[in-house]
Amino acid sequence: MTRLRGGRAAVASWCMFDFANSAWTTLIVTVAYSVYFREVVVNADDNLGDQLWGQATFVAMLLVALSSPIIGALADGSGRRKFFLIASTLQTVLVTYLLFWVGPGDVAAGMILFVIGLIGFEVGYVFYNAFLPDVSTPTTIGRVSGWGWSVGYVGGLIAAIACRPLLAGELKDATGAIDMTSVGGYQLSFVVVASFYLLFALPAFWFLKESPPQNPVARARDYFTLGFRRVGETLRHLRRFRETGKFVIAS
Repeated sequence: MTRLRGGRAAVASWCMFDFANSAWTTLIVTVAYSVYFREVVVNADDNLGDQLWGQATFVAMLLVALSSPIIGALADGSGRRKFFLIASTLQTVLVTYLLFWVGPGDVAAGMILFVIGLIGFEVGYVFYNAFLPDVSTPTTIGRVSGWGWSVGYVGGLIAAIACRPLLAGELKDATGAIDMTSVGGYQLSFVVVASFYLLFALPAFWFLKESPPQNPVARARDYFTLGFRRVGETLRHLRRFRETGKFVIAS
């Protein structure tokens, strides 16, 4: 059997983190909160809810895109990947708990909390992915990555099944009035998602061990310079790797 770097506990905990955070993308981004935001929080007869949801997602992803070079430099040069992984995860978990209190008409709060949560989720993925070389070898890296990806789908499915009874009711009755009983079920599902995320992320917090950075960065301002310099170098090299370039542009 091919040996795994970091041991089985580290590999399993790395995969379980994907299991944990897939509950957030499944329930908050796709199935539950997105619907709740449009139908309850905004509760407009036109497509205003869809517009605001799109704007919130755009703002969050724009901020992530602009800060990703710095975040990547932090992941590579700080030697504190686990700290930032835990911090970003707790950011999203806390925000998800707070969604319980978002009710009809709380449009600004609903958008701001979602933006903060999505930023924490995406930033956490940067530090999570940075641990892959620490739990695999050049021979097993594809296999371990595939395990994490597949386990993530299982986590999202299990979280959806767990929340299904809470999401069974219609948010509006036949007259278009908001059904507060169903609203309560959706709000409880946000608590379930936050708890699921936190519980199954804990093994990663405990078992993942980070290797020392190969090129440590001493000053905070150097992360900005290093991050964007690396982006420039990557873009310059893309003309040698056309298929990779197409993938980056498509992404």
